[in-house]
Amino acid sequence: MAEPPFFSSQGSEYERHQIIEEVENIQFPSLKPKKPPTVTPKRFKKFFTPRASLSARNARQSKAGRQLRDITKNGANLRRHTPPTDRLAFADTQHTSFRAHKRQKCSVDLSSSPAQSSPLKRMQTAEQFAVYADPPSPLLSDDEDVLDLADELQIFAKPIRRLRQSGHGQRLLQRSFGYDDAALQRPKGYAHCADWRSETTRFVSTPGDIHRYGGAPLPFCVANCNTNSLVAIGDEEGGVRLIDSAPSSDFSRAHVSFRPHHNAVMDIAFSSDDYLLATASGDQTSRIIDMHTQHAVCILSGHKSSVKQVRFQPNDDNILTTSSRDGSVLLWDMRCGGRGSVASLRTAFARNVDNGGLEPSVRYSKYSLDAASAHRSLKRAPSRASGSDQTEAGGVSITAIQHLGNGREHLLLTTSEVDSSIKLWDLRNVGRRSSNALAASTPVPVNHVRNYGISAMALSGDGARLYTVCRDSIVYAYSTNHLALGNAPHTSTTNNNKARMAAPTTSGLGPLYGFKHPALRVGTFYVKAAIRQARGDKSEVLAVGSSDGHAVLFPTDEQYLPKRLPSINDTDEDDEAALPSFPTAKSKAEFPIHQHGTALVRGHGQEVTSIAWSHDGELVTIGDDFKARCWRENDEKARHLRGCGEGQGLRWGCGWADVDSAWDEDDG
Repeated sequence: MAEPPFFSSQGSEYERHQIIEEVENIQFPSLKPKKPPTVTPKRFKKFFTPRASLSARNARQSKAGRQLRDITKNGANLRRHTPPTDRLAFADTQHTSFRAHKRQKCSVDLSSSPAQSSPLKRMQTAEQFAVYADPPSPLLSDDEDVLDLADELQIFAKPIRRLRQSGHGQRLLQRSFGYDDAALQRPKGYAHCADWRSETTRFVSTPGDIHRYGGAPLPFCVANCNTNSLVAIGDEEGGVRLIDSAPSSDFSRAHVSFRPHHNAVMDIAFSSDDYLLATASGDQTSRIIDMHTQHAVCILSGHKSSVKQVRFQPNDDNILTTSSRDGSVLLWDMRCGGRGSVASLRTAFARNVDNGGLEPSVRYSKYSLDAASAHRSLKRAPSRASGSDQTEAGGVSITAIQHLGNGREHLLLTTSEVDSSIKLWDLRNVGRRSSNALAASTPVPVNHVRNYGISAMALSGDGARLYTVCRDSIVYAYSTNHLALGNAPHTSTTNNNKARMAAPTTSGLGPLYGFKHPALRVGTFYVKAAIRQARGDKSEVLAVGSSDGHAVLFPTDEQYLPKRLPSINDTDEDDEAALPSFPTAKSKAEFPIHQHGTALVRGHGQEVTSIAWSHDGELVTIGDDFKARCWRENDEKARHLRGCGEGQGLRWGCGWADVDSAWDEDDG
């Protein structure tokens, strides 16, 4: 066999060794076939790890990771189809940011495709958004790749933004500034398609909804329970009756009856859990009654005249406030003095009730507000009109008190029979002089030519509006946020070195608007008001008593109030006839007075004094005709009574919401 040429004997020995060394250095390919790298759990987890966190740990990924990413090579140019305008909307909705454009790398070389996001994330995004019609990328020439890419381009439509529900604080702020949407700063307009009569014309009372007192005693006050359908009625002889106002119960019979006082019960109030009942009586005391035993656990003594009102402080049943005809407002803390708190007294009394019980402890107030000095005006003489609530000693009667809510429970509002101004007190300063506790005062409305006192106050459910029943037969609406902006009177020192409140030097903020109705006449300070809280499908409604024997209902939703009212100089009768809900009475007030509302007729024959809304939304009214009535919502029955006429006695013993006949014709 021939010798290879490079081993020929013709060459030198040096050349032969050189050739042998080069042959030995040659690396021949291995006969073992190469396989794709195995997908271990570690490599699989590393592949599905977000690129941002992966790049932070290791700037360069392994070869196995790059090969695994080639599985999704059909989505290589997926990010290039994101519209610029939709990227911002998508990023704002998902609270994530897209990568900058200069960092995006799009290449036709699919063997080294850029890093893709997780397939699970892309599948979830495709289900949440609609298809965005965009032509496929020209960089992909393969027909199969184009079809696969068209199926995956389903994530770049504009998202539907979901409106966030506004909380209680935001709604209170919007209503304070009079805007429908605080974000858009759009003023709230008048709802032309809405009619306020739809809120007040459904009330009716039948003969079965009457509780008669039989001539004596005369009912004085009424209050509702906070957790059930019971209402409590106090009478002239010091008794209290509990009546169930539910439709399935007999309203004509008393559920419970007891007598805590030997004088007239002027006002009553329930605690938040209805376990305690506070009474204000003409015997110059207030009593705290345990409703389980119907016995008094303590007596609040300190006033020098009849106690007009009693109120529990919101969110704290241990603190009470009472007002009297002597012009003072007393604050009571049941946890101080005596034999412990009201809860411990109630437990001890119930433990010994079989053995005659415990004598109620007498409490004395440590804090007192001289509200009479603040309400007494130095420029105007006190009113001596009929129904005046002054004492013989010449004091100023505090006719109504009201605590604010929503974190402002330390603020107290008081009114008197002197004039229609409202005083705002900060109860955190009651330990000092009353002048330090007085925080603000509202001016007398400009339409008053003489003194008119206030008989009642009512606070709206959201705490944004305060409604006062004035002796001029107008209900004034105030903004509770504006009350704190009023100027408080300063104190002056007389010759006997006694501090006395003086009239404010400047005027504060007055009412926003007023309500007026022909059937509303406030002849005495016994006429009260109450608000039905908005609950379920029932809106907020203000009910006011009247000396004409009617109760008048006013819807408080401001969408029913027109923005533009007829001016005083307008004499076009056609315009006034076309707008019956607009006020027709000409007033000198700088604020609008809306003449609307619905009167509940034929319910009482004498003055309607106290009013209360039950827990379920029924209205309970009491009058000087020795009757208490319950009014329920029944649109069909109320329409029938308005149109049936006096024949056949169908209206006997019934009361209904009065409205013009055009309303029933249009509704029918």
